[in-house]
Amino acid sequence: MIRNYKFAIDIDKTLTNESIFMTETLNSNQNILNNIIEKSTVKPGVDILKNKDLDIILVTGRQEKCREATLKWLYKNNIPFNQLFMVPNGYYGKLFDQKLYEQFKLNICIENKIHFVLEDDLNVLKYLKRYGFSVQKVNHRFDTAFKKLIQC
Repeated sequence: MIRNYKFAIDIDKTLTNESIFMTETLNSNQNILNNIIEKSTVKPGVDILKNKDLDIILVTGRQEKCREATLKWLYKNNIPFNQLFMVPNGYYGKLFDQKLYEQFKLNICIENKIHFVLEDDLNVLKYLKRYGFSVQKVNHRFDTAFKKLIQC
């Protein structure tokens, strides 16, 4: 039964239809970042997570400076989760670094004994799969990816 499994789920382009990284605002003014997060829309099918006894660990490449806005958005959209992991401020330096992002996600998955990963980034998925994690790419609908993953 999937109740005893831990799911690592990305936020941008996985739970949301948008990404704060696509706007070139990684090191932008905090008000701009908060505004983008606030206006993010939920990906279709996210409601499949509700009313299930799942251990959901959100693992995002967003920096800690976005925590308050991210939590506000998660609660506003009634997204269930047990933990939220975000990268430390300044983690990427001046520009987003894909390799650091992949390593961050891998470390969280190892430390938290994750069973399944839902993610939009193919590079992250390939990286995690090399280390033995069950992974599934999330495209347009979240519920389709979730159902495929639990059939593994």
